[in-house]
Order: sequence, then structure tokens, then C-alpha cells
Amino acid sequence: MLERRPASPLYQCLRRHGDELDAARLIHRPVEGQVLERFMGCGDLHHGFTRIYCDRCRHDYLLAYSCKTRYFCPSCHQKRMLAYGEWHLTRRPDPPWPQAETLPITYHPVPDIA
Repeated sequence: MLERRPASPLYQCLRRHGDELDAARLIHRPVEGQVLERFMGCGDLHHGFTRIYCDRCRHDYLLAYSCKTRYFCPSCHQKRMLAYGEWHLTRRPDPPWPQAETLPITYHPVPDIA
């Protein structure tokens, strides 16, 4: 039997109380239900996987599909933010002029006049 990776506290909470959310009609929009369903299947081999094989060492393993729901699934959100940060750094070169940090006048220390 294929086992899911260790469940996060968010996954455990949703698994225990997901039916209560639905019964209490706290899921108002269809997209909210879709995000919850996709999150519950994230990382589960039963919901799809890719077989990765190395010709050199002849090792293979199964990689479960992710839900790709930003802002709800912590692992998928972190992967997307890291990918965006890397993309942003490669697309935006450093400016040709030097950058200086400045403070507004109110933050400069006032000399004590005695």
C-alpha cells in the first residue's frame, strides 16, 4: 500500500474537521472547496505520481504530484515563492548606478543642546 508523507498539523486538522466545515456551510465559494480537495491530495501517491529513473545508477522512485495551491498549502507556497525569487533575480539585473539608503528627517538623531 502506498503511504502519504508525514502529515502536517494543517492536514490532520482538515482531515478531522473537513466534514464539519462542509456541514456548517462555512465553505462559501466553489473555489474554496476545490482548494481544500487539492490540498488533501497533495503529496499522496494515490492522486498521481511520476516515476523518476536514473540510467546511470539504475535507481528509481515515485514523486507524488503537488496541489500547486498558493497561500494555503505551506509546501507548495514555499516552492512557488522560491521559484519566483530565483526568476526575479535572474530577470532583474542590478541598476547601473549606486543605491543609497536614506532616512526621513524625522528619524535622524537630534543633537542635544544644553
